[in-house]
Amino acid sequence: MSYAMIKGGTDVRAWARIRDDTAIEWETGPDEVEFTIGGRHGLELLVTAAGLRNLVATGSAALAALETFPNATTPDPPA
Repeated sequence: MSYAMIKGGTDVRAWARIRDDTAIEWETGPDEVEFTIGGRHGLELLVTAAGLRNLVATGSAALAALETFPNATTPDPPA
């Protein structure tokens, strides 16, 4: 994980690998959905309804592209 100070706040970058058996849980609140990826100590995402629509649309496009390369592998992200 890396942190960088930017004008007006902090930019936080993190990654999580999601495999076939990775736990993905979600819980709704009044204004957003909280996803937990990888169990209790995993990565958490807080997403508004509009953000979730964007994530689903982008994820669907990414899945369609990935499925054109069934034997491709994804390199590990930089440390």
